[in-house]
Order: sequence, then C-alpha cells, then structure tokens
Amino acid sequence: MMKTGLEELEQYTLTRSQYAKRIGKTTNAVRMMMRHGKLLGEFRFDGSKFLFKDPKRPREYKGQYHGQRPPKRKINRGNHENANYPNEAFRNYNDAKKLAALKYKVDRETQELLPDAIKIAKKNKVERREKAINETKPRKHYGTPLINLSNAGYGSYYQTTRNPDRLEPSNFKPTKRPTEIKKKYYW
Repeated sequence: MMKTGLEELEQYTLTRSQYAKRIGKTTNAVRMMMRHGKLLGEFRFDGSKFLFKDPKRPREYKGQYHGQRPPKRKINRGNHENANYPNEAFRNYNDAKKLAALKYKVDRETQELLPDAIKIAKKNKVERREKAINETKPRKHYGTPLINLSNAGYGSYYQTTRNPDRLEPSNFKPTKRPTEIKKKYYW
C-alpha cells in the first residue's frame, strides 16, 4: 500500500550518520552513494540536512577498519634476469634459449643446437658485410674545383678563411660594375 502526504514524510527519520551506522558504512560512503544515485528514494533534503528512511535490512556496523587483505601468493618465475652467471657466455646462451622457446616454440633437442646456429649466423653476417664493402663502387674523381687565379685575393692568407671579403674587402670588389646602384624614379 502506497503512503501519501504526511505519512510518507514521517518515514524519513534518520540523519546521515545514523543511516550510515545502520547499513554498516561510513558517512562519507553514504554521501558518495547519494552522489552516484544509488540511494534514490531513500533520502530527502529537509532544507538544512538530509533525512533517510530506515533501511529494510539493517546490518552490523563494521566501523572504519575493514581488515587486511590476505597477501598474494608469490609466483616464482625463475631468476634468469638477476642470476649470478660466472661469465657472459652463459647469460647469452640462456637468453638465446629463452628467445627461441618464446618465438618458435622449439623442442629441447633443437634448443641444444642453438649455439652452433648462432655462430653460423654471426659468420654469415660478417661475410655479408665484407661483400657489401667490396662491392661498393669507387667515387668518380672529376678534378679540382675551378679557381679564378686572376682574383687579387687568391693565394693570400685571407683566401683560406671563411669570409675573406670581410677581412680585406678591397681585394674582392668587382671592377666592371658601379659601386652605387642608381635608383630610377618614375613620376
């Protein structure tokens, strides 16, 4: 039977802290449940405070302390990365076996042949590099660049610098051009 009017308003009797104790949660948890819309129809705002209905199934109050979770079981996945190998060859051998097992899912007999296969692969790599170096074509030599020997600055100390025209500008001025460019004005 649905209650209307004053009877419905009288159902909202608990404050937020009382309601939280009844359902076994903190006041902040109740506030967040209200915010996320999980308590629709369970509360109303009275103008100054929120009032709640009595919950249908009261639970015991557990307080702030929720207890510790049991520790996760540590799974031993091997000590290949941090192992104390006597030399680097053992580490490389173990890494190659792990890589082949992951990549190709090879059996143990094939894994035992891996060191020989790696030596052959390294030898082939060196041969390919040497072949590539020997097959490169020599650069063509077209001679030296053209140099204007009639230039007054050629052969001097300033010719070897990056900006010789700034150090001795009189040697590098053009001779067959006017020094000033005359502007033409059109009316």
